[in-house]
Amino acid sequence: MGLLKPFVSIFCLLFLAFESVVATAASLPEAPANIWDYPPISKLRQGGLYSYPFLPPFRTNIDGRIAIRSARAGDESLELFLIVPEKLSQHLLLSAPGVRAVSDPEPLRLELPFASLKQRFLARTLCDAPDDRNPQACGDTEDCYKLKVIGLLENRKQAMRFVSIPIDIRVADPKTSKARIETVTLGDVTVGPFLKGYPRRMMEPNITQDGRLWLAKFSNFGSKNAWQWLNPNTGKKHYFPRQSRPIAYSYNSTKAACDIEGWTTFHPLSHAPYDSEINRDYGFAHYPIRDPEGNVIADGDVIAADQYPWLSQDGSTLFFETNGDMLLYLDPADQKIKTRYPARCAVESECLLDKIVGTAAKERIEELEIARNIHRDVAMVGSWTHGKIVIIDDATNFMDYALNDALQQHLWVKLYAPQPKRSNAPAHQRGEVLMANNRQNKKILPGSVDDGAQLGSIENRFNYLPQLRTITPRDVVWLFSKGNGITTELVFDDFISPQILIYAQMNAAFANKDALSPEIQGIHNGFTRLDTLEGSGFDGNTPIRLQNAATSDASLSDANHFMTVPAYGEAVGNIRIEPYALGGVKGKGLWLDGNSGLRYAIPKQTEQKFYTQQQWYIGLFLDQRGKPKLRKALTFPDGSSVWLKHRRRLVVKNSQGGTQHSVDLTKFSQMLDQSSWWHLGLLSKEKSLSLYINGMLVDSWKKQAADELGMRPGILALGDIDNKKQGVVAWVDDFKVLIVEEQTSMEMFCEHAKGTVVAFNAQHNDRLNQLAQLAHANWSQTIRQELVSYIKPPEGQRYACFVNYNSEIGANFAQLPEGATPLREQLLQPQGLHFGKSRPDETQNRFCHSCHADGLHEKLSLSALQKKSVNMEDDPRRQPAQPLPKLFGRIPAGLIGAGKPSKTMTTDAAGMYVDQWIRVNTPP
Repeated sequence: MGLLKPFVSIFCLLFLAFESVVATAASLPEAPANIWDYPPISKLRQGGLYSYPFLPPFRTNIDGRIAIRSARAGDESLELFLIVPEKLSQHLLLSAPGVRAVSDPEPLRLELPFASLKQRFLARTLCDAPDDRNPQACGDTEDCYKLKVIGLLENRKQAMRFVSIPIDIRVADPKTSKARIETVTLGDVTVGPFLKGYPRRMMEPNITQDGRLWLAKFSNFGSKNAWQWLNPNTGKKHYFPRQSRPIAYSYNSTKAACDIEGWTTFHPLSHAPYDSEINRDYGFAHYPIRDPEGNVIADGDVIAADQYPWLSQDGSTLFFETNGDMLLYLDPADQKIKTRYPARCAVESECLLDKIVGTAAKERIEELEIARNIHRDVAMVGSWTHGKIVIIDDATNFMDYALNDALQQHLWVKLYAPQPKRSNAPAHQRGEVLMANNRQNKKILPGSVDDGAQLGSIENRFNYLPQLRTITPRDVVWLFSKGNGITTELVFDDFISPQILIYAQMNAAFANKDALSPEIQGIHNGFTRLDTLEGSGFDGNTPIRLQNAATSDASLSDANHFMTVPAYGEAVGNIRIEPYALGGVKGKGLWLDGNSGLRYAIPKQTEQKFYTQQQWYIGLFLDQRGKPKLRKALTFPDGSSVWLKHRRRLVVKNSQGGTQHSVDLTKFSQMLDQSSWWHLGLLSKEKSLSLYINGMLVDSWKKQAADELGMRPGILALGDIDNKKQGVVAWVDDFKVLIVEEQTSMEMFCEHAKGTVVAFNAQHNDRLNQLAQLAHANWSQTIRQELVSYIKPPEGQRYACFVNYNSEIGANFAQLPEGATPLREQLLQPQGLHFGKSRPDETQNRFCHSCHADGLHEKLSLSALQKKSVNMEDDPRRQPAQPLPKLFGRIPAGLIGAGKPSKTMTTDAAGMYVDQWIRVNTPP
């Protein structure tokens, strides 16, 4: 019996963990095809190793080389880093795991005098006055920076005060792999007046590159009263409760750049679009802020999405953490703590899960899960989203739960039905994933930040270097980092476009009015929970809505390009929103079990003939499962539909259910068998339909009716919404519906399939040649026609859409197939940019119309594409992938290209033109 008791005890504990989810476990989706290496930093791996190459989310100066941690709890020292991308021997994303492109992972620490004042200097950032033109050449071979460290003093008993510390930094061997901080000199500390009438703490500060806008997060903790904000436009008082931590900003309109005396009045984020002092100059304030379901957030409203703000240096786009999902909850029906999915301890020693599940001690949930101090999904808002809050979908959002990061509290959570034949990964063998939030690194890893929720980006400051040049084949791409050890390339193209009607990345949506509290957002993922940590699980009371990341809105402009988009996709049947970023071709996906689907209410538009006047492209990624039976994938508003027989046949049915067209998919097995995932694309014109597979045109046929597989007001459905068990059994991802113009480049269709068009010689790559032979004759013919206006394609040159659905990075310019040459630049911007010449007129370029339109603000208007009588290098307009126009300081030999200056050069006060030596946007 002595041996039996421990066995019984363990069995009972495991049963408790599984008991609460018996109903949902039976309907778990099959394990995804691709399993990525999450958590990004795992203390289960020896000593807290990284899984990915990582450029930490520091605050940097304008040129991106001087970096600082924004805060360090209880530490009055100043910690500086030097960003040195020249250290990289290959592209950052292809480098070995760990902190990269930093001169030394150990910061240069400088003691500050604030301990004697009994005040903490926690919130700090760098201010780089643009008139200082940092850096300046100095010494024999050095760069010198004149910056200011600006932050806040606080002790919770007094009002905050701004602090300014001039800081002179000398960098030896600048812009080379040997670059290092040689000396740092601190100037006299300036302390500003008390900021009375505001919360006593402000964290995660940002200063725009003009040195005039300050943006950070208020913390009301320690304050007895709510923050009472007086709206200067209406005279109305608004109250921000103690538990809210609103993002707030202050604009310096009266003092010099970086002068702390200019920041005296603060406003909440929701006021920014209504603030005439800033809403023309900063893109994050251009448009009224809308939640992910399209509801306008009124001037002065509390936005329950207030954590870790990061603002781009030009103020165009704001990122922050939002949502309030959780794994553990107290079920009020039986007063027991339960787990949403079966969970068990990853290590047995000191694990709290077994002591908590099954008890009524809900206060203990917060020992295991940071359930109130929410730091979950990364969201963004600004000019590139037309004011709509959008949750991004990639590895930065790898998990929705804020679990304790301590080693002994890591959990194995069963999310999937096992698929053991796929791989030896636990997700395939057991259906389990390892969950460890990496929110706070108790022991800060060298070179990193002190909180896994920190956000940041170097934007495209170093895009003249191959190691940090954009490699994702899209136009608007940034390297973006989160403090949990992830750096990714974040693509903005589909958020910017006013031509997209539906863009479903398979994230849950939320409405700001449904927030659980002023700090916790209530996400519409079907799981009912309260701010009290209680919840009734998947009880049917909370809707399941998929975010529509299309950001167009007819209320923003009366221009024809702007349309009303569906507020969200409504789930029908047994659908689960992924809590882990594994189910998609990238990021999260959606599982359809054959009797479930999504429905989109296609709205009426202001123009009666809007839908019939457009060409519509519909794209969908599928990882189809189940027996090879004909199953419904898409149903259009007129009743016509697309059916799939697993990798064998595609059938288009008319509104009466009759077969209109059938395609033998086995002919394209070499395309479909590249991975478990494949991409289905349909182009619906007035009289014809075209089929694209993995970005390549493979078939075309005449329509029987104008509305067939087209758009009009009504219901557009993905899967089965009629409870007839006829839908596809599949993981699906990146569902898109968008307008395409005549003569849209084949590169664009390829990019919607996460690929890029490459040219090759048939003798040099047999694999690409096989793909090219499967394409419709119009595929290659159209590409040659696109090219011939500017270059003469070589005889025998062939074309394919290069995709890679087996890699988390995907198809990219740094890993092209052997013998392949990318054609993106020649196809989309064939005129190119040249030093000493003006930018060509691009107002007729169809590709540019996917971002630029009449009715948008100046930078994205059609007028921004016009030719001007100024040379490109002196033109203030910059394309998104271009670095800053000039480098300042010393320019070492070979920095920007071979055969350049033979010795180190010193720039004059005007700087050195980057574009003199490179052609921007040229893939590495």
